[in-house]
Formats: sequence, structure tokens, C-alpha cells
Amino acid sequence: MMMKKYLQIWAVVAAALSTAACTTDQPDGSQYAADPELTVSTSTIEFTQQGGTAWVVVEDALSAELLAGSEKPWATLSVDGNRVSVTVPANRSLDSRYSTITLASGSSSAKIQVIQFGTTSDKIWPTEYTFPYAGGTLVLKHDRDGGFWFDIDVDWLSAEFEEGQITITAEKNPWNAVRTGTIDWKVEDESGSIAFTQEANPSGRNPGDPEPLDFKFQSAWMPSYTPSESDDTKAVIAVDASGEAGSYFMAIASKADFVAAGSNHSDFLNKFALAELAKAPKTYSGSASEEIDRPAVGDYILYVIGVNTAGELNAAYSYVEFKVTKALSPYEKWLGTWSVPRGDYVDTWTITENVPGQSYTIVGIDGCDGTGQAPEVKIVATFDASDGSMSVATQACGTYTASSYGEANLNLYGIGPQYYYTGNYKIFTGTLNDDDTATLTPGTVKSGSVTLVGFFILIEPIEGSDKYVFNNNVETPLPNTITHLSQGEGSGEGGGGGGEGGGSAYEKWLGSWSVDGGTLVISQDVANSSYSVSGFADFTIKAGFDASTGDLLFQGQYLDEDDTYEYYFAGQDTDEYMELGDQSKSYLLARASLSSDGKSASIVSHEYDAVYSGTTYHEKIAMMTIWGVPTDEEDEYVYTFNGVLQVNVPGTMTKASGSNVVQRAIRLSDDGSRTAAPRHATKKVEHRGTLHR
Repeated sequence: MMMKKYLQIWAVVAAALSTAACTTDQPDGSQYAADPELTVSTSTIEFTQQGGTAWVVVEDALSAELLAGSEKPWATLSVDGNRVSVTVPANRSLDSRYSTITLASGSSSAKIQVIQFGTTSDKIWPTEYTFPYAGGTLVLKHDRDGGFWFDIDVDWLSAEFEEGQITITAEKNPWNAVRTGTIDWKVEDESGSIAFTQEANPSGRNPGDPEPLDFKFQSAWMPSYTPSESDDTKAVIAVDASGEAGSYFMAIASKADFVAAGSNHSDFLNKFALAELAKAPKTYSGSASEEIDRPAVGDYILYVIGVNTAGELNAAYSYVEFKVTKALSPYEKWLGTWSVPRGDYVDTWTITENVPGQSYTIVGIDGCDGTGQAPEVKIVATFDASDGSMSVATQACGTYTASSYGEANLNLYGIGPQYYYTGNYKIFTGTLNDDDTATLTPGTVKSGSVTLVGFFILIEPIEGSDKYVFNNNVETPLPNTITHLSQGEGSGEGGGGGGEGGGSAYEKWLGSWSVDGGTLVISQDVANSSYSVSGFADFTIKAGFDASTGDLLFQGQYLDEDDTYEYYFAGQDTDEYMELGDQSKSYLLARASLSSDGKSASIVSHEYDAVYSGTTYHEKIAMMTIWGVPTDEEDEYVYTFNGVLQVNVPGTMTKASGSNVVQRAIRLSDDGSRTAAPRHATKKVEHRGTLHR
């Protein structure tokens, strides 16, 4: 039986703060129009020690729903149309306190500073304050006529004195390191010190780096990479200089290093070019070529980097991307990872040698990669040397102990139009295409009269053979086109590219993203297939990649277990229930789609119908976070943690940006019993609690 829970939800801004509309120089010299600011009724709200409620009105016509978020938990918000109420309780501290409210509608946003005075004085200022790496201001209120003494020990902080207030301004931090500063102050008989911290700039310079150069693409240089036809250990790198372009040297960079640095040529070259120049490379003017040792298998960038007559970098460059592989036999071409569509999910198959030249082992069929209901399943495939094809037949693929079914056999079967079929038969045959794809052709059953439409893993309990359960309710369909993601020994050889580039759809997700006041760091898990995402508490979650759309897939998943709690990355639906996601859709909670410039992404809820206790409910994910579920059935709580990022859906993500929003602990309560996964419920309780890690 479904029971109503009580949950206090706090709206958190789903867009990073933007500057006022203007044209802004990019690192590559181009310009873009920054997002506009919202026009608001006030930029500063003051509260007395007793607290109270104040309103902020957005005076613009809203392009989307107005969202509001508070930097500090003591300032709570409520949105009503284009108005936002700000409520603060009494301040029991001696010190005044400060918070920042962020409002956002579509791509427009604004910040409001909230000040609440302390219990004994309206003139006591904070003792510490943190600025974002982009800089900003802190307004200190006062009622004195003068007599101020300020001592600032760093040059990136400045103070401006006005009637009734002092404005502290922090410049943008150019360094990839946190920096600190102090302001000592004295006003008549009061004195104090404010310790300032500024966050590190994730794309900034390291301490000791020279002033960055603004690298410009030089079209007069046309680089190329050519493997030697007579010696497979050698290659030739060359430059065709179609016009006078000055002196240069050539250097090869790993594509992985380029992507890890943010896939921006100017940013990457500020460090890479300087390091290569220190190696005293050969320099050329006009067309030139070099014979080199062929690099190891992998993806590379050949850079042409300009230098002046003094041998110094002049910020001119050109490039070409290339791959290094070995010549592959038909058998070897199947090795590596493959992207395989299955419903709304994309599986990743890893194909490795079984008997060299004769057969393979496949891991990942039907989502059995260690994250599904069944453990890692290894499927055996057969290679046909006469035509280079690969085929998979029905087979037993292990045993599995399931809590609901006991010990069970795992079997790979084909599916006809209505039934799955046991017995011995070929489920599909894979044929390589001329590009990086292969076609899976279905087999037949019943003496060839029935063509298979798909296949899956079946979990069949040893005790009670009339019971069975599919590993996934969405089978892998047939026929099917699968895509080669990475070759164990490389894939392809040659050149290409030129001009500015930004990486593949998979690569564009790599890096840091600001979402709902927190920061998610997305890194490669399985190349072109999945990601590791950190930023939700101490856990690292896995995210999928949809190669057909370029979308990132947020998927519910089991994370860890200690003596007391099981931890999940899970969702909350619009009815305020915890959801692991639709099991038939591989726990899909939401998908994020990149904008055309790759700098932002929209997060869209997953919706589906689910049946609980005989009733069908339409589920829609409204928020995603880390949950702790007690392992003791008598314990009456489901927890999230103080300070853990909570991502509202629908929402937005912004590349390489961030702010400090303190999230609130959430407790779900219920007066019914816990239901079966994926819907988690709890019992009603008389007291509150939060779990701190």
C-alpha cells in the first residue's frame, strides 16, 4: 500500500550566475554574448537580529520558471510567480552573518546579498568570508560618520568607502590554486580581522607559470602524419607551408592529455608548447618533414607551433589529429569495446580472445557488466575465418544466488515474436561493415520457420523450475547495428582535422560542471561508453553515454554498504517518493543533453508507468541525490546527508563553473511499511534525524 510522506523541498538555482550581457573575449580570440542579468527590486536585504521575512520582485518578463537558491541554510526561500520571499530566524550569535541569494530564469540570473546583524551590535562584521574564483563583492554595512582604518595584505582585495557601507571587491583568481588574504579593521573603539579565501580557478595557471598566450590558428601550415610503408616502426611528420608563415617546430601530443585539459587548444598549448620548447626541438621555415619512431597505438595530435627569431613562442599554431594502429586481421577487428543499443539504454560489450583465431569471450551482453541484477556474465562467441563473421549460440553462462529465488542458473536465450526458446541454436551472426559498425543478423528456430527478434539473460531458479526472471525486461533487439568504440590495438590510421575543434560528443562531457550550486566532475570510465561522476558526497557514481544522441545518462545504482546502511544514487519522484528508477530501463533517472556550444546542458526527467500493490502510477523524477537506507528493518529512517548535492530535475548544468550552496538534510517519513524496490518507503516516526558521514 502506498503511503504519503512528508518532505520539505528547497528550490535550488539550476543555472550558474551569469554576468551582464556583453561581448567577452574567449581564449581563442573569438567573442560570445554573455547571458543577461535579471532586473530585481533590490540587490541587498538587511534583517535585524530578530529575523523576519522580506520580498524580492523580479521586474523582467520571465522566459522560464523562476528558481531561487540560498548560499546559507539559515535563509529560506519561497517562490511565487515573479516574487521570492526570504525568511530568516533570529540570530543568536554575536556576529552579523551574510548569505547570497541566487535567482535564475532560463539563462538569466541575479544575486542578492542578505545581511543579518548579531545579537549585541549592528556593527560587528564577519570574521571570515569566501569568494568564488570569478571574484565578487562583499558589502559591509555601518552607521558611522568616519574614522575607518583598513589594512589589506594582498593586492587582489580592495575596499571602497561610501556613506553607510564599505564594499570589499575581489578580483578574478587567475591561478589554479586557492589564495587567501586578510583585512584588519578598526572603527572607533571596535576592531577586528576578516580572513578571506578565494576558490581556485579550475582553468587557471599554476603558480610560477608565465603569462598565458592567446594562441591563433595559422592556416598557412598544413601538417600531416604518414606511417612508413616499408618500416612499420617509422613514420613521417611533415608541414606543407602554402604561404609565408614564419618559423615553427613540430610536436606530438596525446589526445587523452588534450581532452583531460579541457579540449581547448589555446589553454592546452600554453603548457604543452612551453614544455616541448624546453626540449630544444628542430625548427623549420617553409615546408619540411621529419622521420620519427612510430608512436604507440593510440590517438594523437600533431602540432605545428610557431617561434620567433629569438626562439620564443609567438602563439601561432596548426594541428592535425591522427591514430596509430597496426594492421588488423579479420579476427582482430572484433576485439575491443562495442556500443550496443537495447531500448533506452546502450550496453557496452567488451570482446576479448578466448581461443586465439577461433573464438571470443564477450562481457556486457544484456547489461550484465557487474552493475545489473546478475553478476558479470561471460558469453562465448565463435569466429568464422571463411567470411570474418562472429556468431553467438544459446549457452549456460553461470549460476547466481538471488535473495528472492535462491540459487539459479543463468542462460542466454533468443526471443521469437512471442516466446523465448530453449535448446541449441544460433542466436545471431555478426558481420563487419566498412565503417566502425557491425550488423547482428538474427538466427531462426523451429526448423527455420521463426526468425528471432531479440535475446536476453534468463535467471532460472534451480529449486522450482516453473519460476524464472529476466535479467532485464528490455531485450537486446535483432537485427541490430553495433558500433566499435575502441580497438584493443587501436582503430584506423591517418590524418584529418585542422582549424578549431572541440572533441567528440563523448569527450565534450569530460570536465567540471556546475549544477544546483555544486560541482560534478565527469571523467572517463569506459571510453565512448560510460563515465565516472564525482561530487555526490564521498561516492563516485557511474553515468552512461547514449552514442545515438550524445546524451549523458543518470542511472540509479547501488553504491556501498556498511554495518548499518545501504547507499544508493537514487531519485525522488514528483509525489515525494524515493525511486531507484525503472528497472526495465536499467534504472534510468534522467538524461542530460548538451547545448550546441557544449558549455551547458539541460537535464530532463525520465518518466514511466509503474505498478505498486495493483495500482499504476506515472512516475517522473524530480530530484536526484545520494540516499542511505537502513539495513535493519526495524529502523525507521531513509536518509540523505547534510551538504550532499541534490540535483533538481528538470534543470541545467554549466561547464567549468561553480558556487557554494549549502544543501539541507532531507528525511522521508511514512505511516506504511517499506515497499519493494525500486520504490523505497519508511515508517512514520516521532523524531527527526540525519546521517552524517
